[in-house]
Amino acid sequence: MKSLRTKIMTLSMVCVVVSILTSTLIGLVIIRKTIMDDTRDIMTLSCEKYADELNNILDDMAKSVTAIEYYATSNIKNDPRVLTNATKFDDFVMRVSVIAQNEADNTNGVMGTYMRFIPEIQGNTAGFFIIRPSGETEFKPTQITDLSKYDKDDTENVGWFYPIIEAGEPLWLAPYYKQNVDATMISYVAPIMLDDKPIGVIGMDIDLDVIQDKIRKVNIYETGRAFLVDESGQPIFQNRVVEGHDITIFSKQIKRILGPNTGKNDVDFHTYHWGNAKWYLITRTLNNGMRFALTVEDGVIRAPEKQMIHTLLVAIVGLIVFSFVLTNYTTKLIIRPIWQLTHAANKIAKGELDVKLDYKGKDEIGLLTNCFKETAQELKHYMDTMNELAYHDALTGALNKTAYEERISKIDRSIKDKDAAFAVVVFDVNNLKKTNDTFGHEIGDKLILDAVHTIQKVFGNKNVYRIGGDEFTAILTGAELFTCKELVQAFDEEVRAVDITEWKDYDVSFQVARGLMVYDANEDETFADVFRRADHCMYENKRYLKGIREEK
Repeated sequence: MKSLRTKIMTLSMVCVVVSILTSTLIGLVIIRKTIMDDTRDIMTLSCEKYADELNNILDDMAKSVTAIEYYATSNIKNDPRVLTNATKFDDFVMRVSVIAQNEADNTNGVMGTYMRFIPEIQGNTAGFFIIRPSGETEFKPTQITDLSKYDKDDTENVGWFYPIIEAGEPLWLAPYYKQNVDATMISYVAPIMLDDKPIGVIGMDIDLDVIQDKIRKVNIYETGRAFLVDESGQPIFQNRVVEGHDITIFSKQIKRILGPNTGKNDVDFHTYHWGNAKWYLITRTLNNGMRFALTVEDGVIRAPEKQMIHTLLVAIVGLIVFSFVLTNYTTKLIIRPIWQLTHAANKIAKGELDVKLDYKGKDEIGLLTNCFKETAQELKHYMDTMNELAYHDALTGALNKTAYEERISKIDRSIKDKDAAFAVVVFDVNNLKKTNDTFGHEIGDKLILDAVHTIQKVFGNKNVYRIGGDEFTAILTGAELFTCKELVQAFDEEVRAVDITEWKDYDVSFQVARGLMVYDANEDETFADVFRRADHCMYENKRYLKGIREEK
């Protein structure tokens, strides 16, 4: 048993430690949330900033294409004959190509621009295509694709033409490699409309490296990475490759996390695990349907938090040591006056209620000593009374149903443990109702008392339980189990003797029906099984006794 001093010390230290740890945990949660909120804000702002820079490049090209398309459409509306007259058409194409080249010169990263018409207008090669080969500064005309040589489904060669004609609206084309300029391109193509019908297209190609060059310059946190993702969620470029990380596996994981583009221009925040570390991923959809993404390792973000935790741990240890010293000193001052009562208190706690306390002082310790004495005496009296009331029948003094049920529980456990050996005798007092009706309840109580005393005389007080008004049970174990049949015979003789001596003057026979059964492991699964068999046997004896009475 721990001393009061130990308890006070423990309680005080627990309160101190819990208070410190609770405050620390709350602080860490707030710090962690603040760091995560700041990280999310930083990543969001950075993602939006760089995405806006990339969108500016794309928007410039889209505006240039729109300007060229507007010029071409206006000329056609002003003079529709430019589409049917070969001379006018050639002059028209030349003027549009000059405008297109001028727009391309003033648009960052443009590698080519073109205008093409459906074959019904001036044949399969009507229009122009000017390019700026890689490494050169000037635009040059190049060979125009003959539309008749390719099927409409040939996306590699005419994917820049037929999808736009069919859609009737401007489209961004997914990045693709263009052999004649030796570069990977992003294209924006707008339809030329006449009477709400597409008759041709105007487009521009921008070198993907212009976008990638912007991404190469992105710098966020120590290990942060930026990359470009296509509409399916597949990374197509990243500015930093982590040593030992398989880029193919990484790309598959990112694609699985992001999935296809939903068309929303929102900033999306994700978490994933890579290289035994947790990472945060944020993306924003660009105007051409691709996504710009930033990813940062959790460990880099949490570095300040870890340093703060280390500092807090040192401070916590110092506080706990100081609190222990202070609490120990204070506890000694509180406990010293009452340490002499500890021995007596331990005895009382163990149930030794007959303790003797000799302290005669008139101070608080004396009052406490008297309280101990009175408490011990009252507790002893109370325990004796409660034990009597709890386990004994008020009328007969026999063990009651509470004690009986506790005994049954122990027996059932022994049956389950295959360690049971017992016998059950069930008793029922005959003629109780007749006695009560004829002679009154006082004589009825005498009948019950004579019955229980007879049962206890033969089977022992510790084995007999009153389980109902005129029902009793005896549970036999040990040596009594082996003589149970002889005990039942002796009981029958005692009943007859009481009937002759105590009840000869009453017009009622003293009879107690009984039934005996011994536990059989092959037949009985619980105490209740044995009891039912004994109860059945008792009722047979009851009918037998009733027959004897009727014969008389």
